[in-house]
Amino acid sequence: MDLTTITGDLEREKLELAVAQKEYDSLVRLQAKQAATAYEVAQAKDKVDRAQQQIRSLEQRRGALVVPQDRSSAEARLRDAESAVALAEDRVRKSVIRSPLAGTIYEFDLKPGAYLDAGDLVASIGQLAKVRVKVFVDEPDLGRVTRGKPVVITWDAIPGRQWKGVVDRTPTQIVALGTRQVGEVYCVIDNPDRDLLPGTNVNVDITAEESAGALTIPKEAVRRELGQAGVFALVGNTLAWKKITLGISNTTRTQVDGLTESDAVALPSEKPLKDGMIVTPRFQ
Repeated sequence: MDLTTITGDLEREKLELAVAQKEYDSLVRLQAKQAATAYEVAQAKDKVDRAQQQIRSLEQRRGALVVPQDRSSAEARLRDAESAVALAEDRVRKSVIRSPLAGTIYEFDLKPGAYLDAGDLVASIGQLAKVRVKVFVDEPDLGRVTRGKPVVITWDAIPGRQWKGVVDRTPTQIVALGTRQVGEVYCVIDNPDRDLLPGTNVNVDITAEESAGALTIPKEAVRRELGQAGVFALVGNTLAWKKITLGISNTTRTQVDGLTESDAVALPSEKPLKDGMIVTPRFQ
């Protein structure tokens, strides 16, 4: 009997063993339910034992046919195959890039087939349920910005959408930003839909104070004469200097007392303005 015949017989006996084992296990369960006799179970067990014995016999015959030279050759081929498997597994491991943290990928510029060197940036990933926003606040306004103040974010890329949060950290120093002196205020913003992306430029409103029903004017309309804040108000077609008291303000408008809602005020112009000047108004 040659090796091929023994191998074929061995495979067949293993299949018969599987069938016999399945039948035996089924009869054992039926016997527990008193649906099979002990004799039927014993017969099935005997069939399993005979199949196992036949398999052992065939394996012994197959082992006897393998000469030491064949074994050495087979072991050498096995070592070569194991080395090839290890090399393939190493290549697979190197082809899989794992993130150091769980989160959402918000930037990925690679194309299929691109080559990477160690240390190359693959993707930007973050936990976007809350984002941190850095806001540059002018030095005169910093005194009214404190931790916990409410913040509203808008983004020109998604008109009509708002994100809300709070001031998380106030600056410890003043830095130059172009011609401005500013402090860097950090805010934490809720981003439940994860659609506010890192690295974008946004519009920020920090509510430092609130005043219901306040009258406001553009900040550039406010002028100072001898230390007194005021505006040039339009009376007919003549400018009249009016003193005002400033209240709270944002980046573009300021609250004032001393004016009424019907008053029109002059904005900066190329020509110097003065009290009593006759003008031709152009309203904005």
